[in-house]
Amino acid sequence: MRATTPQTAQSFSKWASAVLLLGAVSGQALAQDLYFNTYQPDTDSALTHPERCGKACPEVNFRLIDTGNAWLDSRVNKAVIGALFVVGDENTTKRQDQALRVIATPTQAQYKTAINAAIDSLVRENSANIKARDNWQQNDGIPVQVSAMPRYNGHRGMLEMLAVDSYTYLGGAHGVSNIQHFVFDMARQRAVSLDDVLLPKQKPRLEALARADFTAQLKRSKIDPIKHFKDWKFALTDNYTWTREGLLLQYQPYELAFYAFGAPSITIPYAKLQGIVRPQYLPRT
Repeated sequence: MRATTPQTAQSFSKWASAVLLLGAVSGQALAQDLYFNTYQPDTDSALTHPERCGKACPEVNFRLIDTGNAWLDSRVNKAVIGALFVVGDENTTKRQDQALRVIATPTQAQYKTAINAAIDSLVRENSANIKARDNWQQNDGIPVQVSAMPRYNGHRGMLEMLAVDSYTYLGGAHGVSNIQHFVFDMARQRAVSLDDVLLPKQKPRLEALARADFTAQLKRSKIDPIKHFKDWKFALTDNYTWTREGLLLQYQPYELAFYAFGAPSITIPYAKLQGIVRPQYLPRT
């Protein structure tokens, strides 16, 4: 499947304002055409007025998607907006985020209400950071930075793969990036979880394969796996997608290792998934 992605005027990313993703034969079946459009809804400009922000406003960059499939769009857009709710009172933030998540297919007005609430919390956090740092301008003057961007990852048969890449910097030595994957069954119009693709009682076998792969990664990085696993417990993530090579398991920074190790990903080749994954999700031989 081929995507043509025009560059936007915004410097923070290269995202499509409209992308026509043409169906192509892939492995098992012909996927339906998916029109992938990204956009940024209007927000309350008063929230980021210079008089309110002070020395600097937070940098908040995000896009929502519109594929014409409301059930799919809502899953991805909720994840995008959820990535903006990273500061503020935990109970308040959780309540505002969950208020949107319980709505099956939010309206544009409901999206905007949630986005404005998230931006308001980021402005407050940024202002607090500035006040707490008397030498803010001398210390590079880096404001709060939050971004959440959807992307299209391709398709296999009737499965469409998307992801949301997010980044958060709230001060300190560095920011943190996250990747959340989505797999959608277009024929059944629903998200496909990792549990959905596994045969009964096969999760321990998949976890063993994943742990072995990560152990090999540690050894290649000159890290003693025995010592490492004493401090960092290995667990199987449900954040997955499909690639040409196999089943990709995506971890976030700090999930399996220290920050400098990055965001580990583990790919289990299709050949090793026989007897673990349901046959309909494996390539035909």
